[in-house]
Amino acid sequence: QSGWLPTFPQVYGDMKAMIGNHQDAIIADAWFKGLRNFDMDKAYEGMLKNAMHGAMLPWREGPTTELGQFYREHGYFPALDPGAKDPVKEVSPFEKRQAVAVTLEHAYDDWCLSRIAASLGQKEDYEKLAKRAFNYKNVYNSKTGFMSPKRADGTWVEPFDPKKSSGTGCREYFAEINAWTYSYSVQHDVPGLMTLMGGPQQFINRLDGLFAEPMYGYCRWTQTAHIPDGTGMVGQFVMGNEQGLHVPYLYVYAGAPWKTQKRIRQLESTWFRNDLMGMCGDEDGGAMSSWYVFSAMGFYPLTPGLPIYVIGTPLFDKVSIRLPNGRDFVILAKNNSHKNKYIQSATMNGKAWTKSWFLHKDILNGGELALKMGSLPNKAWGSSMQDRPHSEKFKPVIQMPYLITDDLYFLDTAKIVLACDTDGTEIHYTLDGRLPTKSSPRYNAPFNVQKTTIIKFRAFKQGFAPTPVARQKLQKINYTSFKDYENDGKFSNGLNYEYFEGLFAHVADMDVIKPLRSGVIPNFAIMQSKDVEQFGYIFSGFIRIPKDGIYTFYNKTNDGSILYLDGKGFINMDGGHPAYVL
Repeated sequence: QSGWLPTFPQVYGDMKAMIGNHQDAIIADAWFKGLRNFDMDKAYEGMLKNAMHGAMLPWREGPTTELGQFYREHGYFPALDPGAKDPVKEVSPFEKRQAVAVTLEHAYDDWCLSRIAASLGQKEDYEKLAKRAFNYKNVYNSKTGFMSPKRADGTWVEPFDPKKSSGTGCREYFAEINAWTYSYSVQHDVPGLMTLMGGPQQFINRLDGLFAEPMYGYCRWTQTAHIPDGTGMVGQFVMGNEQGLHVPYLYVYAGAPWKTQKRIRQLESTWFRNDLMGMCGDEDGGAMSSWYVFSAMGFYPLTPGLPIYVIGTPLFDKVSIRLPNGRDFVILAKNNSHKNKYIQSATMNGKAWTKSWFLHKDILNGGELALKMGSLPNKAWGSSMQDRPHSEKFKPVIQMPYLITDDLYFLDTAKIVLACDTDGTEIHYTLDGRLPTKSSPRYNAPFNVQKTTIIKFRAFKQGFAPTPVARQKLQKINYTSFKDYENDGKFSNGLNYEYFEGLFAHVADMDVIKPLRSGVIPNFAIMQSKDVEQFGYIFSGFIRIPKDGIYTFYNKTNDGSILYLDGKGFINMDGGHPAYVL
């Protein structure tokens, strides 16, 4: 009907809801679990068209825009500063870009499609898509430890609050929930994510922190208005929305399945009760119910597209799955109770089972997984490296190189320092606008530039594909001395002010009315307002700068303001959005 592979098929046609191409995950999961009674060649044609030529915009179907093209060239979806108007007309003014979430979810979808490409012998497609599966690394900020928004020029959007994450429903950078939960949206390469976060123990510590981090400095009613889909919260973890359903099972990959067992029972008893609170959030397409059914049975498909299941903790003493082939797969939980939630030992068809996972074919073959339960965790069971679930073995790629700088603006000289977090890489760069190649100048040590410069750079390593090209502009500031004006006596101490009264929603509302009073005052003050509650001021004047240098300007207000420098908007914290640099 639409010329694109459907995402959310409805009776009236496709509804392009949310983000990503998750039909890839559905088809890949079916294909690798042996369901092949459909035309895969036709399905692959549709999936490949979406991946290579689709818009990639939230809630929008159709051909690509400059943003989709940027993603395919640079490996991430570019973000804007908070509150900035989007120059790309196809972007929904409500749904925004959701830039980090789009990058993360397309990385997973491309991984799903890469597996299908490999199984169909499409080597060229596989190589391209498998490389894109690592794009999640391009939005991981190692300084903060969170998946974070990155501008088109390669710089991080800063400051960035991972709790608020900007916009209604965090939509400027994420989809409905914040960076705390979304930073774990890498189901297809959990070991790679674990490495980024510092290894298994640090990964465990981070997960513990996710479930414990409070909302300090962020009142509950504000949080509810800002992230209305962030329901069923435990710390910063969101149980009531599908983006984080896999997160409680991630402990298993780090060798701590007992922590998954503890957390699953807590979430089941807290947020899935047989009363009015029995559904804790967004039941999109049966997401909450499916999570509960799998978790109650005692296992979960953490990575659709990979036919394995991670073991959790059964809620029932016995679960029997009747299969079309006439066989049964049975999960027994011996000595099971509300208190006895921890697995002590396990057997698969009568043989000792130390793995914290099993294959889809183990279900198809029929049999019995028997778990002995207890009140205290057996921290050894399922903890060894060989017993942990695996992600698919990838051909590794190089992480994106980056520029280290204190400021992108300078007066006389700027120092260029380039770095890459992948060991053994070479960084090559250009300053003349051309794309860097292996024959371009190699970066060996910091160097200085004395004029406005655009540097393009990429990393190379033997046996690896080079990274996409990173680009950064360093701007030299031209300034003027005002000594001549001072000598002419055109300056006097104080501030010009204009005073207004009225019900103002934005600073701009004062532009359409005349001030009640104006004049010069010694400093910022609101004595003209008297007892009136609705009022506003416009202050103007010159600032005496004692010497040449880089200065930081900021405004501080509890009810909206805009800072203009030399007639140009500089900082906007007006209206219902956080402050941002214009």
